Amino acid sequence: MSSMIELIRRRVSVRTYDPMPLSDEQKASIRNICQSNTIGTFGNKCRLELIDLAEAEKAGPRRFGTYGFIKGARLFIAGVTTPAARAFLDFGYCFEKAVLELTGLGLGTCWMALTFNRQGFAKKAGLRDGEKLVIVSPVGIPSGKRSLVDVLIKITNRSRVRKPWRELFFDGDGNKPLTQGAAGRYAEALECVRLAPSGVNYQPWRIIRETPRDTFHFYAKRADAKARGELHAGIAMANFECAAQELGLKGAWRIIDGKEMPGADYFVSWIGE
Repeated sequence: MSSMIELIRRRVSVRTYDPMPLSDEQKASIRNICQSNTIGTFGNKCRLELIDLAEAEKAGPRRFGTYGFIKGARLFIAGVTTPAARAFLDFGYCFEKAVLELTGLGLGTCWMALTFNRQGFAKKAGLRDGEKLVIVSPVGIPSGKRSLVDVLIKITNRSRVRKPWRELFFDGDGNKPLTQGAAGRYAEALECVRLAPSGVNYQPWRIIRETPRDTFHFYAKRADAKARGELHAGIAMANFECAAQELGLKGAWRIIDGKEMPGADYFVSWIGE
């Protein structure tokens, strides 16, 4: 299997797909990945359901539409969770790990929180009482030719442009930027956080390293809803942990009281060994 750090660097949002159907073997591999990423760090469960729209769209193409934002895809993953303490943190963590594994199969994905017919996908995913449909992502072989909508979105979102380290990572408090040199053996793991996907390339992550121990406190810049920040923090956790494990850096996730930061919400801390 490919290096997880390599997959983090390779992953991009794909909105235009080759319309040729995937094989049954490929679909089985996708389902296996979905089924192996269902329990987060804090024990919350999520469901990642593979939905094949090829037959459903014949009966009613608008019912499961993506409003023109996705072209050529016939397979989608619907991500579902039950709202609870840290549920969206665990969901973001699980879904991002699945996305990276799918990238390793040569498949494209695209996190979608708004630009799809929520009612249609919720019904197709078999939404149960108390569950919430959080994210839908197409999955398939990326097309060699991008649609005009895809090009415009990438230009608008500046999709591969990332904030510099000085805006994301800090040393000791929220005022002193953490440099790659000062981050030492954790520089690669933090870079993987910087490359993570976020809504409209918002990049809300803010991470403070506490010295002298390798402790990293994860925040998200305050947005319109704390659940959105929690989701983004979960994505950051997945990328950070995958990179740390590959680099042989041991540690554990903990919730620490009293870690407030102006303009951002605290979610979790990595305590290095």
